[in-house]
Amino acid sequence: MCLIAEVAETFLTKDRAIKQELYAEAAIPEYWIVNLVKRQIEVYLRPIPEQRMYGTYTVFQEQEKLISPLAGEVIVKDLLPDVT
Repeated sequence: MCLIAEVAETFLTKDRAIKQELYAEAAIPEYWIVNLVKRQIEVYLRPIPEQRMYGTYTVFQEQEKLISPLAGEVIVKDLLPDVT
């Protein structure tokens, strides 16, 4: 099992399009984009390799907690840098 997490501030479009398709095609079961601009985590699950897409997509905001099949319980804020 594999989880890939991209931490992004400037290449969000590339992560959402090109990389997401490649990871789905490779059947990576879980893909996250840690979006530093919006301070959220975008979670992609259930890859559909033949369509190069994921079956589910969920956005978790900074104050939320996500339950990951591979990483367990994650508090989004704990993965984001402090705001100064």
